[in-house]
Amino acid sequence: MTVSGTVSTTVFQTRKVIDHAFRRCRMVPEQITSEMIDTAKDNLYLMLSSLANQGFPLWCIQKDILPLYLGQPDIPTPNGTVDILNANYRWLFRQNGVAQYSSAGGIVTYAFDGNLSTSCAQTAANGNIYVDYGSSSSDGTIVTTVGVMMATSGSFNIKFEGSNDLLTWTEVIAPGATTYVANRWQWYDVDVASTWKYFRMRETGGGTLNVVEFYIGNNPTEIPLARLNRDDYTNLPNKYFAGRPLQYWFDRQRDIPIMNIWPVTDQGSMFGQFIIWRQRYIMDVGTLTETLDVPQRWYEAIVWQLSWRLCQELPDVQPQYLTYIKATADEALALAQAEERDNSPIYFAPNISPYTK
Repeated sequence: MTVSGTVSTTVFQTRKVIDHAFRRCRMVPEQITSEMIDTAKDNLYLMLSSLANQGFPLWCIQKDILPLYLGQPDIPTPNGTVDILNANYRWLFRQNGVAQYSSAGGIVTYAFDGNLSTSCAQTAANGNIYVDYGSSSSDGTIVTTVGVMMATSGSFNIKFEGSNDLLTWTEVIAPGATTYVANRWQWYDVDVASTWKYFRMRETGGGTLNVVEFYIGNNPTEIPLARLNRDDYTNLPNKYFAGRPLQYWFDRQRDIPIMNIWPVTDQGSMFGQFIIWRQRYIMDVGTLTETLDVPQRWYEAIVWQLSWRLCQELPDVQPQYLTYIKATADEALALAQAEERDNSPIYFAPNISPYTK
């Protein structure tokens, strides 16, 4: 007896999800029109969106780095944010090395001076800016986080690379083509922190770099932020008091939820970041040849739930199937939700001080 030898490699496209949902409604392919396909896609979108109201799917928990700006009280969250589960304020130790170099002109020290009104404007495309950590020491430095602020907006394909001999460069971070907005931070964490004698950012997409700040940091330190409710935030007497941010009120706006922070960022914390773990919506349905943003363990529930929704909208579905499909769909959803857990231990620390004082 032979087996496939593979696990979780089957591609279950959106088209298959819709096809099986129609079949469970006892509809044959000849009955299915393009309008019905659009109806099925719409129902998939509504159903996947509604899962955000039934707890949070574990695969939709995502870590993001939110930049801070001097005196800004409100921080927009990434598109599709449902809620913030954890939020920390983080600061780093900047590593500017013993010297900095630019391969394509410009005043390179402007990219490391901490002054957001100056920039290193290169004069040729596909240049690089690198830092020397090895001239006076054989140890180099560990790089855990990289930040870039551009002076001009545009699409750049920057690679961050490390070297120990200035000859062989190892790719550390490769975000791909990214739109950088002038005077706005773009932060990246290194997946595996390593020690380098030289570290650089290199444009590979034909653009000409004009860099306000090239921030290379390590030794990150994080402290949790306290979450306020609306009443506590609105009752703050001075919402523009400056200091290290310690608290936030999460304003769940319709399109882009906002983190209203307090205190607002001062000069000493403008190179800090918020590290948030957020719940996001499941990705959009997309085309029929793509796959849904759901794990393998959820497909059975998704197909049955879609079948139930189609039963309520398509006039050709026989009424005698409705009760059976509804019951089976509910059972499949309950099984999927029951397994949506990470099996980590839970600790309860009740506060009984009001009863012991």
